[in-house]
Amino acid sequence: MMSDHMGGLTPRPRKWTLFLLLGVMVAGSFIFLKYPLIFRIPPGVLHTAHDAFQSKGQVKCSVAFNVDKGHYLRLKIAIACDGNTQRLDVTRILPRFKHELLMELGRPEMEEVVKNRDFRTLKAHFVGILNRLVKRPIKKVYIENFFID
Repeated sequence: MMSDHMGGLTPRPRKWTLFLLLGVMVAGSFIFLKYPLIFRIPPGVLHTAHDAFQSKGQVKCSVAFNVDKGHYLRLKIAIACDGNTQRLDVTRILPRFKHELLMELGRPEMEEVVKNRDFRTLKAHFVGILNRLVKRPIKKVYIENFFID
């Protein structure tokens, strides 16, 4: 029922009002996802466990670490897997792998390896940690991103 302002009934919302509201909601969610630092959202909160499955035969892992007082390391690793079973196994142990990796990177010998950018030694340590944790051994690990600030 439609009524004028005298009858007390409110008019139905118009289509353009609904489209405007929908547009504002879409724009707000775009801004929220595009610029999370404005809203002070920690970087890992918006990612799910399935973000590790970006490539069919790999599991990806990102780590951030303070090397010493003035240096900060951001590292992205791609772990090559033989099949779906191994991928699921690596994804399952990923939090423990990150913990072990951070403990390993905290050792003084490893700090020198990181500062000197000795990628072969780093990869060997990554494979060693992974092979201690998984059922079937990992053969290759790739460093996709290595940034020291």
